[in-house]
Amino acid sequence: MGWKTFLAIACIFSHVYLASSDLAADLDTLATKLKLSAGQISINAKDGSLSTVEKNVEEARSILSKIEAVTRDLKHQKSSSSSGADGSDAASQQPLHEPVTELEVKVTGEVSVCSKRVEEGDSLRVHYIGKDLQTGNIFSSTFHTGSIPERLRAEDEEDQPLLSALQGACEEERRRIKFPRSLVEGSRFESGEGGDVQFDVEVTSISKARQNVREEEKAKGGKRRGKKRGKGKGKAGKK
Repeated sequence: MGWKTFLAIACIFSHVYLASSDLAADLDTLATKLKLSAGQISINAKDGSLSTVEKNVEEARSILSKIEAVTRDLKHQKSSSSSGADGSDAASQQPLHEPVTELEVKVTGEVSVCSKRVEEGDSLRVHYIGKDLQTGNIFSSTFHTGSIPERLRAEDEEDQPLLSALQGACEEERRRIKFPRSLVEGSRFESGEGGDVQFDVEVTSISKARQNVREEEKAKGGKRRGKKRGKGKGKAGKK
């Protein structure tokens, strides 16, 4: 089964909402992991790392098996649940989620060795999937841009909500971040559908603040040298 098939299956499962909140949460987490795994398959396939692709595919198959098991449990639970007094399914009367009243951050994927942690002033590259919690719709994803991690810049005010929620995270760590609508209203992290939002994020790389300063100074130095060379050529021409 190709990585595109895995990604398609993951997208389908990510929109599923069923009666049991615990099992549905498990399914949502597994679907996110499957999407990230599919993204890694795409990246490694482009790089020609076939041995790594094979490992990624095995990991994706394992996740898919777990998804199928959870789905069976959900179907069984739904079929055995009692209907409401009017004959309708009681679960259909429940909202998709509890309202988010404040920023919620949960680590969903820890790393065994933490080589770098996100600190104030750092810039990051991340994979993420953004979902409107009111409708359950995915409204933003790095997988829609060819599986290229997106850069969050320390100097960019618009990136601050997500950067703040990722403080202390390690490279390759995964977090589930929930924002009340009020915290993202008017920003690029707003869903456009009026609900609270959830982001499943994986930190793929961290560019430390000191490194950012050195890169900026190096770039400025290059520009200054270029100007000096330009002036020198001008004087030589006059002679």
